[in-house]
Amino acid sequence: MGRDAQGTAVPSATFTWQSSATGIATVSSSGKVDGITVGSATISATSNGATGSSQVTVTAVPAGVPQVVLASFIGGGDNDMVRDMAFDAAGNLYVAGATRSNNFPTSGSVLDRTFNGFSDGFVAKISPSGQLLWSTVLGGPNFDRIYAMELDDQGAIYVAGRAGIGFPVTAGAFQTQFGGGQPGQPYEEQDGFVCKLAPEATRIVFCSYFGTGANEPVRDIAIDPQGNIYLAAHVQSTNPYPAAWFTSAFQRTPAGGFDGVIAKIAPDGSRVIWASYLGGSGDEAGEPSIRLSPDGTVNVFYITFSPNMPTPNGFAKTRRGTNDAYVAKFSPDGSNLLFGTYVGGDQAEVSETHNLAIDPQGNLIVAAGTLSPNFPGTSGGFQATYGGTGGGSTGANSNYPGDGFVAKISPTGQLIASTFLGGRFGEAIEGVAVDALGNVYVAGGSFSNNLPFTAGAYRTTIGGNADAFVAKLSPDLKQLLYLSYFGGSGEDFGRAVAVTPGGAFALGGQTQSANYPVFQPFQATRGGSLDGQVARLTP
Repeated sequence: MGRDAQGTAVPSATFTWQSSATGIATVSSSGKVDGITVGSATISATSNGATGSSQVTVTAVPAGVPQVVLASFIGGGDNDMVRDMAFDAAGNLYVAGATRSNNFPTSGSVLDRTFNGFSDGFVAKISPSGQLLWSTVLGGPNFDRIYAMELDDQGAIYVAGRAGIGFPVTAGAFQTQFGGGQPGQPYEEQDGFVCKLAPEATRIVFCSYFGTGANEPVRDIAIDPQGNIYLAAHVQSTNPYPAAWFTSAFQRTPAGGFDGVIAKIAPDGSRVIWASYLGGSGDEAGEPSIRLSPDGTVNVFYITFSPNMPTPNGFAKTRRGTNDAYVAKFSPDGSNLLFGTYVGGDQAEVSETHNLAIDPQGNLIVAAGTLSPNFPGTSGGFQATYGGTGGGSTGANSNYPGDGFVAKISPTGQLIASTFLGGRFGEAIEGVAVDALGNVYVAGGSFSNNLPFTAGAYRTTIGGNADAFVAKLSPDLKQLLYLSYFGGSGEDFGRAVAVTPGGAFALGGQTQSANYPVFQPFQATRGGSLDGQVARLTP
C-alpha cells in the first residue's frame, strides 16, 4: 500500500521497483530488498509517474552465502562463447571456448594473438582478483572450437574440440592427417582434435586430429597424474578408427549407427595407448563426458537410443524412454566394462557438455536434462517432482526441453540419490563439479521465471527469455544451498562450471545481453552480438 504527498493511504497504488546496482542489492516486485555483497545501491520506486528513491548500504552478508567477486564479458566484435573452465592450485581461473571475432582481446606472450579464420578456439587466464592475465587463440583457417580443457600439476593446459582443415597439428602426433567429414552448416568439414599447451600458453607441445570420415568432435577429456589424456567422442559405424587402437578393447568394433568411442592418448601425443567403442544397435548421440576415479577407472556418460547397451552391474538394465542417459565404468586399461547402466525415465533425456563429475568417495555425479516426470530416485531429493512443460511458448530449444536433473551413482553402479532442478518451462544442465566436501555445483540455462533462488542470490529474477544459472547442492542432493540467475534482457546460457577444493566456484557461458549485470569486470561492455560471460563466487 502506498501513500500520497499528504500521507494519505492509497490502497490501489502499484509500484515498479529498481536497484541501481543489482550486484550489491536486489529488490523484488513487492519491494523487499536483499543484500548481495558489501557496497551501496539506490533503490527506486515508481508509481503513477512519480518516483522516489533511497540509498541502501550493505555492510555485511550472511555467513556462508556465496558472494560474486567477478562478473564480466569476454569477447570481441563477433560471436564468442566460454565452453569450459578450470582452476589451478593458486586459484587462477582458466576459461576456454570459441571466438569468431578478429579483434578478440588477446594479450600476453602467448602462442597466437592473431585470429586465423572462420572460428578459432581461445584460452584465457584470470587471476584470483579478477584480472585478465593473458589470452590466446588457437586454430587454423577454418572452423575450430574448444569444448574441453584440463590442467596438470605442472601448469600445462590440455584442450580438445572440433577442428577443420589446416588446424596446427604437430609433427609426430598420432594423427597428423585430416580425416574429413561431409561439408555442412554450421561447422563445415570437421575432425576432433586434442592439444597440449605449455604453461602460460607460450607454445604448442603437441596437437593432433582425432577423426575419420564423418564430422566427429571431441567433447570432453580427462588427465591422469602421469599426463595421459582420456577423451570421449563418437564415431559413425561406417567410418571406424584404426583397428590397431582396439586390440585389447572391451568392444573392438562399432555395433551400429553412431557409437561412443573412448581413447587413452600418450602424454607426448605420439600414440593411442588403447581405445574402445561403446554402443548398441541404435545411436549413441548427444555430447559425451569422461572423468577418472581416484583408482584409475574410466567413467563415461552418453545419451543412447540403443535398447541393448551393455549393463553389467547396473541399476537399470532396460531403456525406458525414446532415449536415456547411459553411464559406464571401464577398467584402467579399457578392456573390461565394470558397470553400465541406463539413467532415465519414460521420456527423453538430453545432454550438451560436461555432464559428469566424481566426488571424493568415488561416486559419479551425473547432471543433464530430462523430459521424464518419472525420472528415477527423485523422491528424497531437493526437488522431488518434475516442474517443466517442455517450453514452446517460452522459446525453449531442443537442448533445454524440460528440467535439469542431478543423480548420484555409486562406484559400483547403484543409484544413491537424484533430484530434479527446474521451473515451469525449459532447463538443462551443462556443467557439473564437486568440491572437497562433496557439495555439487551445476551450471546451465533456464527459460523459467520461477527457479528456486536462494537468499543472497546475485539475480533473483530472470532478465530475458533465457538466463544462465549456477546452483550449489548438498552432497545428499536434499538441500539447495545456492542458486542465482546470471543474465540480462537477451538470451544467456551457462555452459560450464568449475570449483576449487575449498568451494570457490565459477560460471562460464555466453550472453546476448548488452545489460548483462557485470561486477568488477575485466571487460565491462559487450563486444559483439554474442559474448562469453565469466562469473566467480567466493565459498
